[in-house]
Amino acid sequence: MLVGTGRGALQVLLLQPEGRRRMEASEFLRGYRGGKGESFETVSENV
Repeated sequence: MLVGTGRGALQVLLLQPEGRRRMEASEFLRGYRGGKGESFETVSENV
């Protein structure tokens, strides 16, 4: 999944929706029912 940013694009491979388990971006997109104008919150995590 590519997400547009102020400086280009970011390729998202894994994500974790709030209150849900971590999953691959392709799995997320199969079930995602987002609306126009929605945005993602950025969270940094040191792994």
